[in-house]
Amino acid sequence: MAERIRIPYFKVFEHEAKNIKDILVKGTHVTVKVDLGLPNPDNRVEYELWFSSVFDLSTELIKEVADAQKPFQNNTLFTPRIMTYDCETCPRSIREDSCVSNGRYCPFMPTHGQILEKQKNMKDVEVIKESIREKCIYQVNLDRDPTQNFQIFFNYLLNVRAIIDKGKFNKDF
Repeated sequence: MAERIRIPYFKVFEHEAKNIKDILVKGTHVTVKVDLGLPNPDNRVEYELWFSSVFDLSTELIKEVADAQKPFQNNTLFTPRIMTYDCETCPRSIREDSCVSNGRYCPFMPTHGQILEKQKNMKDVEVIKESIREKCIYQVNLDRDPTQNFQIFFNYLLNVRAIIDKGKFNKDF
């Protein structure tokens, strides 16, 4: 999973960096506290998983994220984010073949060779529809039962991945 994690970094002004460096050179321990000023009224960690479609996510990655969540139960808020792009000015044929809502939502297609092989019989529009279905499953279950939502969502993703891995995923799925 680590290959897909982006660790945030912070820029420090030169004069502050110099002060920190001078203290470190003296062998003194330095602690830096970063306060982003983000509200956290419910005292839980919130995190997101950004992906373009289930084709981007390996079975292993889905299992790792699901397993990492289990010890936290309801003390975190997980939100899946589907990456799309707007192509409302694209030619009509592209909007019809690749997008939904007249080009408002178009999928970023995976570029991994192994993934491309498994979706070669699918149109881009079928991929975006599956991504929207996944997001709807998440949202409907969040509204219905937030305590079970995470598990229901990841079980669905794992089931879809199993179908994809067997080469049986198609528009009639």
